[in-house]
Amino acid sequence: MITSFLPRLVILALAGALVAFGLVVQASVSDAMGVDLVTRQLQWCVVAAAAVILLAFVPYSWWVRHAYLVYGGSLFLLALVPVIGVVRNNSRRWLELGVSVQPSELMKFAFIIAMARLLRYRDEGSRAASLLVPGLFFAVPVLMIFAQPDLGTSLLFAPVALAMLFAAGLSVRRTAAILGGGVGFAVIGYAFFLKPYQQARVLSTFFRDRLTDADRLVEGYQLEQALHSVGIGGWWGEGWGAGAQNRMNALPYRHNDFIYSVVCEEWGFVGGLTLVLLMFALLLAIFRVAVATRDPEARLLAVGVGTLIGTQSVVHVGVNLGAVPTTGMTLPFVSAGGTSLLSFAFAIAIVLNLAGRSAFVFASDPVREQMDRLRRLARAR
Repeated sequence: MITSFLPRLVILALAGALVAFGLVVQASVSDAMGVDLVTRQLQWCVVAAAAVILLAFVPYSWWVRHAYLVYGGSLFLLALVPVIGVVRNNSRRWLELGVSVQPSELMKFAFIIAMARLLRYRDEGSRAASLLVPGLFFAVPVLMIFAQPDLGTSLLFAPVALAMLFAAGLSVRRTAAILGGGVGFAVIGYAFFLKPYQQARVLSTFFRDRLTDADRLVEGYQLEQALHSVGIGGWWGEGWGAGAQNRMNALPYRHNDFIYSVVCEEWGFVGGLTLVLLMFALLLAIFRVAVATRDPEARLLAVGVGTLIGTQSVVHVGVNLGAVPTTGMTLPFVSAGGTSLLSFAFAIAIVLNLAGRSAFVFASDPVREQMDRLRRLARAR
């Protein structure tokens, strides 16, 4: 079996660089807040690093084989949230199990693994009925997370599911139809299912020029402060630990949901662009693994992980720049948060295993390719 060390080294180095970037920014935020965020995050980094080392040697096929068990366990934790969950910032999203755990973070990757098993030998372009089971796997956790309420996290499942369906053979026509249906459902959801404060956040983003001064101090406050932080950073920033918004505690949740604004304020456009380029390079490396393999399980896992990291990063940066309605969304590997860091470390461990095992194992295996083709033909009949 031929393996390649370089793809794994590149992925690991880029993820490590993002974590280090986050620790430097959190050190500045910690000093301004008078709270030691760095020590706690370093502890989580040690746990995450140990998890990567251990899980990178677990064959990805093992995770796919036990995917439904992982998915069911994650659903069970989500079901416990309304019963014994802890309320923070008017949302019940966390469980106190010795440490604070956010089940929705774990559910993201349980969903990817379950979808990889469900779709690995399916031809999703053959029959509309083939979308019913994937739709059920998608709807259950999304509705449970939306009810916490956590609109931002629940919406992340949609692009991940669609990307994995497309990688499994969903036709362009049906992909476009699902996107159109999603837009229609979004309009209905805005009118009938979103809470008033969520609707106000949407309006404050897309109709910011119509906001009164009073509006900017209520639902538009976080957005206004984030944009002010980004604006005063200029090209080179005000310097590490010297950001005025950061020092005055004017920007809320800047250790996680608005950490990109701190980057732009203290390191300027150059720092913000550097962070985006690092994330983009990591995504390219992950999707390179998906392209290199012909094993359906490996391809679906890599597509799911890459889409999740990419979508969450785009949403986080978009919120900080006023292009996306304000929602609580961490920046992968960079924001403070133990469960978030550990779950993304788990994802990186899987991708490292894919890069080491799948990229070249099946690429020249005609028997496996023929078996995959025969399975698809059998299902089509």
